[in-house]
Amino acid sequence: MKRTLIRYPLILTIALYIFLMVLLFLRFGYETTWQFWNIPTMTPHFADLRTITGLSFTLLQGLNPMLNNPGDPWQRPSNYPPIWKILVWIGVRPQHTTLIGILFIGLFFIGLCLPFAELPWAETFFLMLGVLSPAVLLGIERANTDLLIFFLVSIAAWLLGRSTAWATLAFQMAIFLKLYPLFSLVALTRLSKRVCLSIAGLILAISTLYFLINFREILLAFQATPKSHNLSYGISVLPQRLERSPFAPFAKPALYLTSVTAIAITLGGIFFGKRCDLSQNSPKAYYLDAFRAGSAIYIGTFFLGSNFDYRLMFLLLTIPQLVFWWQDHNAWVRRIAKISAIALYLSLWHRLILRGVERLLPANFPPAYSRALAFFPDELANWVLFGSLVVLLAASLPRWFYSAST
Repeated sequence: MKRTLIRYPLILTIALYIFLMVLLFLRFGYETTWQFWNIPTMTPHFADLRTITGLSFTLLQGLNPMLNNPGDPWQRPSNYPPIWKILVWIGVRPQHTTLIGILFIGLFFIGLCLPFAELPWAETFFLMLGVLSPAVLLGIERANTDLLIFFLVSIAAWLLGRSTAWATLAFQMAIFLKLYPLFSLVALTRLSKRVCLSIAGLILAISTLYFLINFREILLAFQATPKSHNLSYGISVLPQRLERSPFAPFAKPALYLTSVTAIAITLGGIFFGKRCDLSQNSPKAYYLDAFRAGSAIYIGTFFLGSNFDYRLMFLLLTIPQLVFWWQDHNAWVRRIAKISAIALYLSLWHRLILRGVERLLPANFPPAYSRALAFFPDELANWVLFGSLVVLLAASLPRWFYSAST
């Protein structure tokens, strides 16, 4: 038994974490427990999941949930692709929210434990430092569907070295449920050039057909997706913040500037990254596959505009490989990996950083200024993380990738 616990430290620490969270809920209550991490709660619980479990109420009234969604307690329009309506057909109702939310959270932890079960204690510590962050816990508090997508992407990347067919199915399911997992297909580059291009082509063809058949609903879902500068990352976060400030006239130029900057960083990162071959530099092949999937999702969604911070949970997939690169013999690789890690943890934990900034300031300090003081370091960390991950992702790709793209 002792050897088993030592062999699987991540499983042990996650079990301990769940036990302690239950104790905190029982001792301090639901809202107070989440406030320890400065996470804003919504009542009733599992708020994001209720948009889906409430679909039955809306559809049974003959309404389009993307335009008018009374089944959601906050009247939020549904922003999910039509495949989610299958849950209505199999009988999912609002009273099933708690059960499905617990299922999503359980799958999220399985998506961590199954691939990283034998992670050494040191790497487990850094991975759990990410799991316990406010950004990841925000997704758990909301029971957001990204928990399910995380499970599918993590398992798909893990299966690449075991069963290409099952990995392909998992990637395809994730893309059907949400669009952004398309970026994670970069993980397919661990396969041979011919197999990678064949599978990627097949997935893209099926996905394109799916998008065309459901184009109107998917467009409405995209338009209904909330976009905010709070608890968010992406190229449009700063422009959206300017829109709600006295500097609103600068919002559009700022969006142009951030878009051009992101493109320039990407091109520069690829140019420098591909000069260093890290495609075989990993203790386990899966760590590199997971890194490619997680970093590609962050980079790709960064370009989409703004994403709520719970989507930062995909950065967890990059941590084991980053920890390994911290110890690389190449000083350049070590520096980039450490810069990435610092920016990563600043992004994940910025909710508590915000609270710390507010408590250090005088009581009469204007709240708007205190939020700005917390916002800009977080925004800088997001951009630094974006640039450093572009470099490392480019360096991690196999050399055939560049010959195929030229």
